[in-house]
Amino acid sequence: MKGDEFIVNAEYLKKDSHYAPGLNSFLNLIKDGIVVTSVSSKIILLNSSSALRSANAYEDIYGRYMFDLAECGIITKPNRSEWEAIFERIVSGQAVKFEMSVRGNEHTFIVIGYPIFKRGEKVNRVLFTSNDKLSRFNLESKVDLSNLAEIFSNYSQYDDSDMKYISQSDSMRQVIKIAHKVANVESPVFLTGETGVGKSLLAQYIHSIGARKNEPFIQINCAAIPDNLFESEVFGYEQGAFTGATRQRKLGMMELAKDGTIFLDEITELSPILQAKLLQVMQEGEFWRLGGNSPIQLKARVIAATNHDIRELVREKKFREDLYYRMCVVPIDIPPLRERWEDILLLAEDFIDEFNKKYNTNKYFNQDIIFWLNQYDWPGNVRELRNVVERMAIVSDRDEIGLSDIPHYLIEENSSFNDEMMSLKEANEKLEKEYIRKILCETKNYREASEILCVSQSTLIRKISKYGLKGKEY
Repeated sequence: MKGDEFIVNAEYLKKDSHYAPGLNSFLNLIKDGIVVTSVSSKIILLNSSSALRSANAYEDIYGRYMFDLAECGIITKPNRSEWEAIFERIVSGQAVKFEMSVRGNEHTFIVIGYPIFKRGEKVNRVLFTSNDKLSRFNLESKVDLSNLAEIFSNYSQYDDSDMKYISQSDSMRQVIKIAHKVANVESPVFLTGETGVGKSLLAQYIHSIGARKNEPFIQINCAAIPDNLFESEVFGYEQGAFTGATRQRKLGMMELAKDGTIFLDEITELSPILQAKLLQVMQEGEFWRLGGNSPIQLKARVIAATNHDIRELVREKKFREDLYYRMCVVPIDIPPLRERWEDILLLAEDFIDEFNKKYNTNKYFNQDIIFWLNQYDWPGNVRELRNVVERMAIVSDRDEIGLSDIPHYLIEENSSFNDEMMSLKEANEKLEKEYIRKILCETKNYREASEILCVSQSTLIRKISKYGLKGKEY
């Protein structure tokens, strides 16, 4: 591909760069392989011509780390330590040219890695181009990638700024699939899940991908509004409707929502009287302002949520059964983070990218902290993960975030460390044993487990023997 043709296409796309699918379509037209990673080597974009796609499925590569692909043999050259040196040079601002070999492909690819600068100052992405014919080029080649690099430097608007729901676990993919199905229908949606799993975010996501996305999204925390103020805040009131009312009419949250979405968070905290009034609104599709003399049509779509077992509350007569059936037309249960461990690192990387932008830093996780992130139970779910990542991003004295940056209270609460004082090596081995046991419990055979762990089967069997994992234990 000629340099001037490349620039023209890049300039064309630059005008339409708000549309992410257009970027992907454009990349797939390029004969040269394109891979974009974070500074910690996580793959965030790759086209169909990429050397990594030559013998591997997209889902086996996207979201993984170059370091790990080298570790488990998908990339046979460079090795892990060589990749670390390559990234160190690129992050320092240098372009690097090297050879790469991929398992299952007989070709040796010539790869050039380019630093992508955030606002022209700091490297926040790495762009790799690959082609088995690129050997005719060198780092002083006239092929100008500056415009394309600028597009990629702004690509974070698709994965960071737009409404999103990040996941690669099967359970969350099913949740997102249902969310897309209900986004453009009128039926009420009832979200359940533990505190911190992301019920509010999912409600906003459903709103943002539906026909109502340009209308208001009004969130009502039912646990935060006293009973005596609920009606005036939610339904509104007329002038002088009660003692203390303002001299002017006040529109309630339901009216302010217009044709948008009303999200009733913690709906099970409503008193029986308010539950009855809400049921009437849902049945009749209208409500009255306090002191009003005419009904107001409810135009907004209703989404409700609770962190309690709603069916148990209905059985115990703590939540009205008729309101439950009226609200729970489409129930969606969000699994806790400990049950979808595949999402932990994906979310953590997204959070560290967010805080790098917020605090103008270049923090990244080392392998020890990555292992710990996957091992910890996260009782506070996604909210706790986000808070811990932000704390580590702030307090870490180095760009590399490691085990020493873990908040002390998490080490104290973690049962893996409560038993005894141990060396860092012993602690890592204990974590490794628990994580291998977890993967073995969730996979069918050694081959599948070794692929997930990114080690050879022989290494896995050796570690199983080392840690005494045998019989029904796995």
